[in-house]
Amino acid sequence: MLPSPIPSARNEAAARITGVAFAAARVVVRPGQQRSVKQSLLDAATPVPVLQEIKEYFQRIARTSRLEAERHVTTALYFAAIASALVFHGRRLTSYSAEDLKEAIGKLTG
Repeated sequence: MLPSPIPSARNEAAARITGVAFAAARVVVRPGQQRSVKQSLLDAATPVPVLQEIKEYFQRIARTSRLEAERHVTTALYFAAIASALVFHGRRLTSYSAEDLKEAIGKLTG
């Protein structure tokens, strides 16, 4: 089950700090070329295997984190990688049905 949207008052600061740290993390897009996770997710030229790696990385963290704010942020980045592959490449990186994927992303966006 996916977490509810991040409660604004209690976790906002922790989520902001965690989100900034993860979004700023560097990803090797091609040999000799690094970008932030944020740049990689928003760039149509990011290869699908890189998006798959980003998805799997944040999925692992979301499943194992003890911090609620970190789980929320990593879950959002997990779905962002799925959405990026779908929007920019027409590729599905998940076994979620279209309806389940829509519902999950809807929960994240509140």
